[in-house]
Amino acid sequence: MIKIAIALLFTYTLNAQESITLSVAQDVKMAFKGVSKIDSDPALNMLFQVRLEARQDKLGFFSLVLGHEYAELTPVYKRNSVDIGYTFNRLFIDNIELGAYVGLGNINRFSENLPSFGFGGDINYVIGDLKLGFFLQCVQRSDLGFRYEKKSPYNFSGFLKVTYVLFRPRSRK
Repeated sequence: MIKIAIALLFTYTLNAQESITLSVAQDVKMAFKGVSKIDSDPALNMLFQVRLEARQDKLGFFSLVLGHEYAELTPVYKRNSVDIGYTFNRLFIDNIELGAYVGLGNINRFSENLPSFGFGGDINYVIGDLKLGFFLQCVQRSDLGFRYEKKSPYNFSGFLKVTYVLFRPRSRK
C-alpha cells in the first residue's frame, strides 16, 4: 500500500513539477562536538536531499523529498528516506521559506536494514537559485533499538544546509 501511495504521489509530483532542488547539509552538533562526550572529535554527518517541488499555490508548495544521510559512526550509519512536506514561502517576510515534512526511511547499520519514521522542519533564506538554511529532524533510531534491545529511541539533529535549484521547467501554456 505504501509503495502504491508513493508511486501515485511521485507521478502527481512529476506532472505538477515546479522545480527540482539538491540540498547538502552537515549536522552542526557532530561537526563541532563530535559523536558523544567520550568521542568529542568532529565527525561527518551529511544529509543529501533531492526535492521535487510542486507548483506554487496561495501560500507555498508541496514537495516530495528523497534523502540519504551518512554519518561516520562505528559502524557507519546510512539512512535513505522518502518524505512529503509543505513549504510556506508567501508569509510575512520576503525570501524566507518555512517547511514541515514527514516520512519513512530505512536505516542500514549493524548489518541490518531497519525501518525508520521521521519528521522535521526547515527555514531557508532564498537568494535566487540558492537557499541557505537550517533543518531540524527527528528520526526513529531503530538501529539503536535493534542493537540494545530497547524501544527504538527518537533522536533530534540540526543541520546547516545549502540548497540549489537544479531544474525549473519553461513556463507552460
